Amino acid sequence: MTLYLGPVVVCLAKLQVSRTHIIGPYSCTPRKQRVGYYQSFQQLCIEPTISFFMEASTSEKWGKGRDLIVAPFAEEVVFRGCMVFPLLTTGMSPVKVAWIAPLFFGTAHAHHGILKLREGTRPISVCVATLFQFAYTTLFGAYAAHAFIRSGSILAVFSCHAFCNYMGLPNLGYLSQHGSSLSCIYCFRYVISTAYVVGIILFVFGFTCNEKSGNTFQRLCYFPKESVLF
Repeated sequence: MTLYLGPVVVCLAKLQVSRTHIIGPYSCTPRKQRVGYYQSFQQLCIEPTISFFMEASTSEKWGKGRDLIVAPFAEEVVFRGCMVFPLLTTGMSPVKVAWIAPLFFGTAHAHHGILKLREGTRPISVCVATLFQFAYTTLFGAYAAHAFIRSGSILAVFSCHAFCNYMGLPNLGYLSQHGSSLSCIYCFRYVISTAYVVGIILFVFGFTCNEKSGNTFQRLCYFPKESVLF
């Protein structure tokens, strides 16, 4: 959860701003009267959710279901459930398994580059985008493999995967004063940037390992010595 400290602060900032402004896709309109937090939350979260289910097309709903349910579950079953266990049975250490298995997960997303080439996207742009996607999917795969080895639960890593798909990559639009969907919270840019940095540091710090340390946090190991699957 610490990794998403930045997005959480973004949500809180939008909640605060929406009390005095109506937040649109790319603009903020001052309200005639300040509203409470509940009404602000209702307009920011509840109403758009209801509107999506009531007005979105069938293809949009299926697409959302694919991204949040079907794809995460299928990928976790294949790339964690069907790969981690066989690799562990070979005698390979959990550390190696957790870094080797996600390479296949990252490679499985390379087909997006082929689709972009067929659409006429510049090869250089496709290469950069594909390498970036390979990098972050592989890193996420390593974390998911680590979580699967530690918990032995497909449902746990599926829930994590679905949540990450829902959150998406960080939206840095709050750094722009105009022309962004997050320009309304430009005044909170320093607080949000600090939250992103602190969240990442806490996330990485949670994987440090020093079993002899008297500090409880430093005894939290990145990868266990033995798999919980056995």
